[in-house]
Amino acid sequence: MNLEGLSGSGKLEGELPIVLGEGEIEIRNAALHSSGKAGVIRYRPDSGTSNIAAADGQFATALDVLENFHYERLEIEINGPASGEVAIQIHLAGVKPDYKDGYPVDFNLSVDSRLSDLLRTGIRIYRLPEEIE
Repeated sequence: MNLEGLSGSGKLEGELPIVLGEGEIEIRNAALHSSGKAGVIRYRPDSGTSNIAAADGQFATALDVLENFHYERLEIEINGPASGEVAIQIHLAGVKPDYKDGYPVDFNLSVDSRLSDLLRTGIRIYRLPEEIE
């Protein structure tokens, strides 16, 4: 995702089923999950996002934890038309080492985004295999 201040590490595996349905290419029940050792997500948003967090305690806590989140499990589900907005469900389980003495944290996050935008970002960062291109 092209989100200012977001970085991460880790390895994903899974399936990304692509179906031709009613004249449109769709992704149905794609399931990706972390594999191998744990990974890290770091999100340090710009000052505008931080200002919004100041007004919402739960959002502020989420941003604090995501600043240095060490995940043990990351699961992603994707559904929707390839040419339009897809629904992305993200589940993270892990810890921020200095948050409540490493108390376990689970996140569930829903995002709607245009898949074409996500793929363009990915192509700029990494080279996709020829089969996908």
